[in-house]
Amino acid sequence: KKKALCRYDFFQQGPQVTLSIYAKKVHPEQCEFQISATRLKLFICFDFVNTFALDLELAGRVRPGECKVEILGPKVEIVLKKGDGSSWTELGNSLMAEDDA
Repeated sequence: KKKALCRYDFFQQGPQVTLSIYAKKVHPEQCEFQISATRLKLFICFDFVNTFALDLELAGRVRPGECKVEILGPKVEIVLKKGDGSSWTELGNSLMAEDDA
Protein backbone atom coordinates (compact mmCIF):
# COMPACT_ATOMS: atom_id res chain seq x y z
CA LYS A 1 0.00 0.00 0.00
CA LYS A 2 1.20 3.53 -0.69
CA LYS A 3 0.31 6.81 0.98
CA ALA A 4 -1.69 9.20 -1.17
CA LEU A 5 -3.16 12.65 -0.76
CA CYS A 6 -6.89 13.12 -0.85
CA ARG A 7 -8.71 16.38 -1.27
CA TYR A 8 -11.08 17.12 1.56
CA ASP A 9 -13.27 19.96 2.70
CA PHE A 10 -15.90 20.70 5.31
CA PHE A 11 -18.99 22.77 5.81
CA GLN A 12 -21.21 23.40 8.78
CA GLN A 13 -24.93 23.67 8.98
CA GLY A 14 -26.58 24.35 12.30
CA PRO A 15 -25.53 21.80 14.93
CA GLN A 16 -23.26 19.72 12.69
CA VAL A 17 -20.04 19.81 10.68
CA THR A 18 -19.77 17.66 7.56
CA LEU A 19 -16.35 16.53 6.35
CA SER A 20 -16.04 15.15 2.81
CA ILE A 21 -12.94 13.21 1.80
CA TYR A 22 -12.73 12.60 -1.93
CA ALA A 23 -11.51 9.07 -2.60
CA LYS A 24 -12.92 6.59 -5.11
CA LYS A 25 -13.20 2.83 -4.67
CA VAL A 26 -12.92 2.89 -0.89
CA HIS A 27 -12.56 -0.50 0.82
CA PRO A 28 -14.73 -0.23 3.98
CA GLU A 29 -13.28 -3.35 5.61
CA GLN A 30 -9.80 -1.78 5.50
CA CYS A 31 -10.81 1.63 6.90
CA GLU A 32 -10.67 2.88 10.48
CA PHE A 33 -12.53 5.83 12.00
CA GLN A 34 -12.10 7.04 15.59
CA ILE A 35 -14.09 9.99 16.88
CA SER A 36 -13.77 11.35 20.42
CA ALA A 37 -15.09 14.60 21.88
CA THR A 38 -12.05 16.55 20.65
CA ARG A 39 -10.30 14.35 18.09
CA LEU A 40 -10.90 12.73 14.70
CA LYS A 41 -8.54 10.02 13.53
CA LEU A 42 -9.05 8.08 10.31
CA PHE A 43 -7.34 5.72 7.91
CA ILE A 44 -8.82 5.05 4.47
CA CYS A 45 -7.78 2.44 1.93
CA PHE A 46 -8.94 3.20 -1.62
CA ASP A 47 -8.36 2.42 -5.27
CA PHE A 48 -6.86 -0.97 -4.29
CA VAL A 49 -3.36 0.35 -3.45
CA ASN A 50 -3.68 3.83 -1.89
CA THR A 51 -4.04 4.87 1.73
CA PHE A 52 -4.90 8.20 3.33
CA ALA A 53 -4.65 9.09 7.02
CA LEU A 54 -5.84 12.10 8.96
CA ASP A 55 -5.46 12.87 12.67
CA LEU A 56 -7.02 16.13 13.87
CA GLU A 57 -7.56 17.90 17.13
CA LEU A 58 -11.00 19.29 16.32
CA ALA A 59 -11.74 23.03 16.43
CA GLY A 60 -14.62 22.38 18.84
CA ARG A 61 -16.17 19.60 20.89
CA VAL A 62 -18.42 16.98 19.29
CA ARG A 63 -20.78 14.28 20.57
CA PRO A 64 -19.12 11.04 19.39
CA GLY A 65 -22.23 8.90 19.85
CA GLU A 66 -24.21 11.13 17.48
CA CYS A 67 -21.57 11.30 14.71
CA LYS A 68 -21.76 9.12 11.61
CA VAL A 69 -19.57 7.93 8.76
CA GLU A 70 -20.89 7.11 5.28
CA ILE A 71 -18.84 5.64 2.47
CA LEU A 72 -20.39 6.88 -0.75
CA GLY A 73 -19.29 6.36 -4.35
CA PRO A 74 -16.75 9.14 -4.86
CA LYS A 75 -16.20 10.16 -1.23
CA VAL A 76 -16.30 9.40 2.46
CA GLU A 77 -18.62 11.68 4.41
CA ILE A 78 -18.25 12.19 8.16
CA VAL A 79 -20.98 14.09 9.99
CA LEU A 80 -19.84 15.46 13.33
CA LYS A 81 -22.51 16.55 15.80
CA LYS A 82 -21.27 19.70 17.57
CA GLY A 83 -21.10 19.68 21.36
CA ASP A 84 -22.37 23.25 21.39
CA GLY A 85 -23.72 25.70 18.85
CA SER A 86 -20.45 27.52 18.18
CA SER A 87 -19.28 28.28 14.66
CA TRP A 88 -16.02 26.67 13.54
CA THR A 89 -13.60 28.77 11.48
CA GLU A 90 -11.51 25.67 10.70
CA LEU A 91 -11.84 21.91 11.03
CA GLY A 92 -8.96 21.57 13.49
CA ASN A 93 -5.20 21.17 13.86
CA SER A 94 -3.25 18.27 12.46
CA LEU A 95 -1.67 15.94 15.01
CA MET A 96 0.30 14.03 12.40
CA ALA A 97 4.06 14.30 12.02
CA GLU A 98 5.31 15.35 8.59
CA ASP A 99 6.57 11.79 7.99
CA ASP A 100 3.07 10.41 8.65
CA ALA A 101 1.25 12.70 6.21
